[in-house]
Amino acid sequence: MTAIKSVSQRAKLKFYQSVSRTIDLSLPYHGNTHTYIGRVNETFGYDLPHLVGREVLDIGCSRGLTTRELSKIYPNARITGIDIDHEFIRESRKRYTAEIEQGVIDFVTADGYFPGDVFEREQFGLVFMMNNFCFTAHNMGDSTLRSILGNVAEVVSDQGHILVAHTNTGGLVNYVIFKINRASGRCTLTEHRREINNIHTEESFRVIQEAARMVA
Repeated sequence: MTAIKSVSQRAKLKFYQSVSRTIDLSLPYHGNTHTYIGRVNETFGYDLPHLVGREVLDIGCSRGLTTRELSKIYPNARITGIDIDHEFIRESRKRYTAEIEQGVIDFVTADGYFPGDVFEREQFGLVFMMNNFCFTAHNMGDSTLRSILGNVAEVVSDQGHILVAHTNTGGLVNYVIFKINRASGRCTLTEHRREINNIHTEESFRVIQEAARMVA
């Protein structure tokens, strides 16, 4: 099971487990739940980074298909999928009961905009954001985007990566990968790889990349 960082955070997790998809937390949450088997490899391919450490976080895991795929890509890692929708988490836990019992993967109801509320600082070597974020980024202000990226970066280890993807269209992939650097005593995000092929996603990636440069 994935370690929750304190008793108080366990209490907060119970709150998350009580919310539904319709909750309004004053931040934009997109209703997209589209996912499919093989999406991670199809999107990132040979650009998938080497894992620093042993833990991977899948933010907005929906029904757990990408979480399960990540366990195949990184077989020596522990993969945690999170989603704000408790019904998706319940479904994922039921579908992958055997893998959970084996300690291969886990599913937790939590808000991907605030992963530090539940997980330890620098806990993960890789964090995947393959759903909600890109669909809502252009509706957020700069300060909100910086705050969310900073929140996510807090749970990523030094030299780890944040992988942000939009849906693939017509076989064309759309993603950006950021690398975390803490050598200077502060956390910075630098662009590691990117491939953007859909004009309709360019604005979302542009504002995300600009916000990432301002995270400190």
